[in-house]
Order: sequence, then structure tokens, then C-alpha cells
Amino acid sequence: MKPTLARYAVLKYRPIPNRSEHVNYGIVTFSDRDGARVHLSSSLGKIRALDPSADLSEIRQNPAKLIQMAAGTGKTLTGMEIYARLCALNVLEHLPERELGSFLYMDDKEYQGNVSLALRSLCNTQGSVKSREPKSRLFLDVKKRFSALGIMATNIDRDSLPDHQVMEFYTPDPDVEVKLEFALQNGALRAAQTVDLRPTASDTLSAASKNSAMSKAFSLSLAKQSLPGLIPYLIVAGSQHESARRMLNTLEHTHEEILVWESSADMSKFFSEWADAAGKPMPAIPIAN
Repeated sequence: MKPTLARYAVLKYRPIPNRSEHVNYGIVTFSDRDGARVHLSSSLGKIRALDPSADLSEIRQNPAKLIQMAAGTGKTLTGMEIYARLCALNVLEHLPERELGSFLYMDDKEYQGNVSLALRSLCNTQGSVKSREPKSRLFLDVKKRFSALGIMATNIDRDSLPDHQVMEFYTPDPDVEVKLEFALQNGALRAAQTVDLRPTASDTLSAASKNSAMSKAFSLSLAKQSLPGLIPYLIVAGSQHESARRMLNTLEHTHEEILVWESSADMSKFFSEWADAAGKPMPAIPIAN
């Protein structure tokens, strides 16, 4: 028995057709033996982050319906003939045959193994990478507050963003290298980055702290550009210190509103907004630092 050649194309969700922002959410395989078959990512959370109004149930069902339409009820089509029809329907991006993914398989077990590998590499890239994330003292203090409010998510898939819970180190777009320290989805996507500008014992701001501050601020700006409707928050600690003022002036050029960790008013406003979005409103009592 000869192995079967399968080619595959990526399913991309693009909420605004004439813009580049998109999410890979599955693949369609084509072979002369099995025709066209749809395989979706185990999590469609990135779609909700990109487009909160997306109907996930419809997105799950549409590819199979369109493949059935493309295959028709007449003569049996080859896998690549079905691919051509799907491209004509704008379901898939038209690529030369040599640029499509491909693999060989003998049986269904080998087929499923190759499909799983393709999905992990194309659609679940962040979930397959395990690394220790840097956590500043400010990050841990903010996370502790979220936990005390009962809105911090635990034991969840890094590729998904649960409604009404705060997730740490979330990547909303696999094609843009942006990682958000805190994210909360409830209609709109909220994102928060923490910048700790408190000086060391020598009363100076370290180069590592400066680089971290700029990186986090830039990531938040990039996320805002890539995700229309994103509500960004930049929390800064130590802004009253002389060594941090120049850095703070730089951050103010790229962020309209900066929340000060040492300000009870700023922090009460911030945590109240996130608690309300999570469906667990705070008592009308300011939180003291």
C-alpha cells in the first residue's frame, strides 16, 4: 500500500478584510483519497481577543459547510480541485500548490498525528513554548490584588482567554510578538502592563529596569494598534523618584493615561473597572496601599 499525499492550507479569521490583522484557527487538508477535511484549533480564544463580537459557533461550522458546497453532489473531485473552488469562494488564500503544506500518511492514526503537529505549529504556537516569565514586585502586587478580588484565572490554557477572568501573560495575536501581563475579556479586551521604576538601594534606576519599562510600554502600544477596541492600562510604580522622571516623561509621549501605583485614587479606579468587567463589583470603599 502506497502512502497518501495530503496537502493543507491555513484557515485565517480576518475581521476586517482589507487589513492584515488575522488569527490562524485551523487547517483544511486535501487528498485524492479523502477529499477535503477541516481541523480547527482546540481553542478559538484568540479570535475573541481580536474580535469580541465574533460568533464562534458559526466560525466552527462554516468551513465544513463551505467544503460541502464546493465539493458538490456531482462527479468526484480531487483534493486540489476542491481547494481551487474554496479559493474562488474566498474561504482560503490562493497559493501555488508548491507553497501549501504537505505530509504523507498510511492510515488515520498517522494522518491525525500530522494534523496535530500542523495545528500546534500554525495555530497554537504560544501554548507549545514553556518559559519562565519575568515577574517584578509590582507585577506580583497587582496579581495579588486580582486574586483577592476573586477574578484571577487559574489552571487555564495559555491559548484561550476566558470571559470574566483575568489572565496573566496573554498573547492576543500569534503573528505579532506582543505579550500582555494582564488581560480581561468581557465584550471589550482590557490589557494592563506594569512598569516598576522604583530605584535600587543606590537610588538609581538600573538599565534592566529602563529596558523593561520601554519594552512593556511598546508592547502595549503595539497591541493597541493591532487590536482595535483594546482598552490599555499602564501602571507605573516609583514615578515620584528623581531617577524615574525622565523615563516617565518618555512614557507619557506614547500613553495618554498612566496610572500611578502609589495613588489610591488611580488604583481604586483601575481595580474597580476590572472588577466590574469581571462581574464582581468592588465595595464602594477605596483600597489603601
